[in-house]
Amino acid sequence: MWTILTKLDLASVGLALSLGFIFVVLFEILRINYYRGKTPPGPRPLPFVGTIPYFLKNPMEFIRSLPQYGEMTTVYLGRKPAILLNTVELAKEALVQNASSFSGRPALPLLMWLTDGYGIVMATYGHSWRQQRRFALHTLRNFGLGKKSVEERVTEESSYLVPEMLKVEGKPFDPHHAIQNAVSNIICSIVFGDRFDYDDKRFAYLLEIIKENVIQSGSFIGQVFNLLPIIKHFPGPHQKLYQNAVELKAFIRDAVKTHRETLDPDSPRDFIDAYLLEIEKQKSNEDSTFHEDNMIMSVSDLFFAGTDTTTTTIRWGLIFLIQNPDVQERCHEEIVQVLGYDRLPSMDDLDKLPYTYATVHEIQRCGNIVPSGVIHETTQPAQLRGYDIPKGSAVLANLTAFFTDKEHWKYPDTFNPENFLDDNGHFLKPESFLPFSLGPRVCLGESLAKMELFLFITSLLQRIRFSWPPGIVMATYGHSWRQQRRFTLHSLRNFGLGKKSVEERVTEESRYLVSEMLKSEGKPFDPQHAIQNAASNIICSIVFGDRFDYDDKRFAYLLEILKENIIQSGSLVGQLCNLLPIIKHFPGPHQKIYQNAVELKAFIRDAVKMHRETLDPDSPRDFIDAYLLEMEKQKTIKDSTFHEDNLVMSVSDLFLAGTDTTATTIRWGLIYLTQNPHVQERCHEEIVQVLGYDRLPSMDDRDKLPYTYATVHEFQHCANIVPSGVFHETTQPTKLRGYDIPKGTEVFTNLTAILTDKEHWKHPDTFNPENFLDENGHFFKPESFLPFSLGPRVCLGESLAKMELFLFITSLLQWIRFSWPPGAKWPDMNGIVSLTRSPEPFDIICHSRGSKK
Repeated sequence: MWTILTKLDLASVGLALSLGFIFVVLFEILRINYYRGKTPPGPRPLPFVGTIPYFLKNPMEFIRSLPQYGEMTTVYLGRKPAILLNTVELAKEALVQNASSFSGRPALPLLMWLTDGYGIVMATYGHSWRQQRRFALHTLRNFGLGKKSVEERVTEESSYLVPEMLKVEGKPFDPHHAIQNAVSNIICSIVFGDRFDYDDKRFAYLLEIIKENVIQSGSFIGQVFNLLPIIKHFPGPHQKLYQNAVELKAFIRDAVKTHRETLDPDSPRDFIDAYLLEIEKQKSNEDSTFHEDNMIMSVSDLFFAGTDTTTTTIRWGLIFLIQNPDVQERCHEEIVQVLGYDRLPSMDDLDKLPYTYATVHEIQRCGNIVPSGVIHETTQPAQLRGYDIPKGSAVLANLTAFFTDKEHWKYPDTFNPENFLDDNGHFLKPESFLPFSLGPRVCLGESLAKMELFLFITSLLQRIRFSWPPGIVMATYGHSWRQQRRFTLHSLRNFGLGKKSVEERVTEESRYLVSEMLKSEGKPFDPQHAIQNAASNIICSIVFGDRFDYDDKRFAYLLEILKENIIQSGSLVGQLCNLLPIIKHFPGPHQKIYQNAVELKAFIRDAVKMHRETLDPDSPRDFIDAYLLEMEKQKTIKDSTFHEDNLVMSVSDLFLAGTDTTATTIRWGLIYLTQNPHVQERCHEEIVQVLGYDRLPSMDDRDKLPYTYATVHEFQHCANIVPSGVFHETTQPTKLRGYDIPKGTEVFTNLTAILTDKEHWKHPDTFNPENFLDENGHFFKPESFLPFSLGPRVCLGESLAKMELFLFITSLLQWIRFSWPPGAKWPDMNGIVSLTRSPEPFDIICHSRGSKK
């Protein structure tokens, strides 16, 4: 055999392998087509990987699209088909009326690796599962599940959770740990017999690894493992899943050991005690499934199921409540009207708090934390709506379809508690609401989860008002944003925005900028720092009351991290953070973004501290002074949004918005001028003809310099530094051109399309100042020119940016001729697209025009 192989050349081997691969793929396609003819319709699967790539690309969009194929849809988990049930009626037919056929669980390789097939939740259907589930239900009820005793534990835990969250009152914080600890403590009190303090480091670590395993099990890594379980023998991120499972089981084994040493057979304290007694009772029963491995996994199942789902739902709830402050306020008013502040809620209050109870259910519906339900498997061949379903087929209840079915919901696509209220304002639960599934595999802790959700959320709404962290530019639309924007505009105008006093500052800064750039006359240099420093100094003079020298190292560093954060926030790293915010807890390049933000805020806090120490109430010097006085003025107003955190973020917004966009536009402008020297020369001639070299330009010169003014606008037109605009979001359901736009929909203004519309531009695809000149050579602005957006969210510093662009660019063209370094490569004109579109770093050469004259 070896002799034959050595005689073959590489080309022959490659051809044989290629033909073999093509044959295998063709066989797989034929196999898929054969099975597709026998199963319900669905998206076309890819060979070997099925529909998993479609799912991973956009999970929720993929799941939402499945009902278009009918009430049953087939997807492929790798090579294996799975059937999604898209209607409640069909789910009831399968999971309730034919429960014996549809109550299995598939032996998913990843879960089998982590659990060894033991436990309750994901255990395969059969004798062991029935014994374990029956025992767990019986024991949990004995220890208070669904009774007043557990309700008292939840109420007591609420009294810990509220103060824990109020420890950071008025400051941004991540509520995840406090909520997770509170929820977990309820199941821990039943299973382990005790609760854990919020600052218990080992328990906090366990909660962290549970969260990590939940995310990773459904991620790309988890899907790859289920397709290729052989990778368990090799290193990789999946090994962390296994290590986490080992650590969780070790924690439970330690608890079991402690329980075994202190066990009193006549007085079991909790689930572990009861299980140990059951092991002893059945040790002579050959058919028993009660042993330590099953106990460890049963406890792990209860610990996991009793922690993650409820925690996740409450966290979604906080987001929905912040996004809908009217709902939050109405709940609070109802709660206080019934309970006051004297006592915490109880389950007896359900009927007295219909709107709050409806809100809790709407949080579950919109949270939709298990979008396609927990997977089932057929235990025997079955029939469903005319289709033969083979034994071992994966079956899922498409909860996303149930929760957005327009036949069952008044407001299927928006967060609205009215979905759970009848015409008289009484609580009403639609039959399409099945967050805990149904049939024999219905959630084991349904009654506990319902109790926790109502009591925890109601307790929080009774005592706490939740809001989003502050800021102006990216703040959500509402009371805080309106207050901050109104004050900022008023203060900026008081300190010269749009007036002669700010124009004088820009003119003065132009002198520094021209001199700074001519320091490198005749030599290639990167103009970014000088331009950025000049642009930033204008807003700094208004906000901080002073400018910074071009050689100030700390300020140069701040400008550098500002630029880095803008690029990184819009990069792959930034997008991953928005898709998977969990990664904020792990090391990686995203941590640099956070560290940069911390440093910028520290710089601003230092400035605020100095301003506070030298503040003269009768003579405010700048924006920070004005804000400090407003804080003092409004300190007795309950709903005031004026506090130091909002001050720091408002200054940060102004610093960012007043620096990057203008500097980036001017940098693009220098590239266009060197690429189009005839434009540069015509501008210079026009400027010198009007101004000479005796004075710098002013805003009054715009009408006398139409070609230069048109060139400045053409920089903005071609630079297109925010290609799809700053995104907006609908604050309520609305209609646009016949389309229903749900509340919370992101909306972008496609400035790229607007700035290249052939109906509005004479030269849409080329740099040409004629775009802004009429037939008589007078300045003319097309209606399609909207670089600062429009409406209530129009750029806060529009007038300042226009002034800076005209005065800086005109001054530079008056005194300097720009050229490209000989032999240097032109930058990619697509630029670096992040939060803004900026040019790649480049060098340029400056030649003095006026010094010899």
